[in-house]
Amino acid sequence: MVERDISYAGFAKNVRLRNAEVELVVATEYGPRIMRYARRGGPNVLGEVSPATHGNDTPFGDRWHIYGGHRLWYAPEGDPRSYWPDNRPVRVDIDGRRITLTQDIEGHTRLEKSILIELAEHGTRVSLVHRNHESQRL
Repeated sequence: MVERDISYAGFAKNVRLRNAEVELVVATEYGPRIMRYARRGGPNVLGEVSPATHGNDTPFGDRWHIYGGHRLWYAPEGDPRSYWPDNRPVRVDIDGRRITLTQDIEGHTRLEKSILIELAEHGTRVSLVHRNHESQRL
């Protein structure tokens, strides 16, 4: 089951993907990020850090926030290359139990990052597909 506009971690437009056993909450106002993975009613196994309490300056004009959760970054990890601020809304495509989150093209790498998330109909299994597409668009 997919639910839109779920309030979570101080943001109002998250998406929840759940079955009878587990739930995921994905951010749509920033990201792409998975912010929660837990048994229904249980504690989150992913860390969370409020953007109000932590942020780093970047040469890209916005502050980079750790937020927590699960994210996709440019590898090998390097500062500042891997810390493009993911503070803007992402495109959300929903297809049954699949959600794809796609970030705008990063100005410095020209990468368009996306995460495809699929929750099993039963049980706790989640499949993730990470994609970095180099864009030629300007």
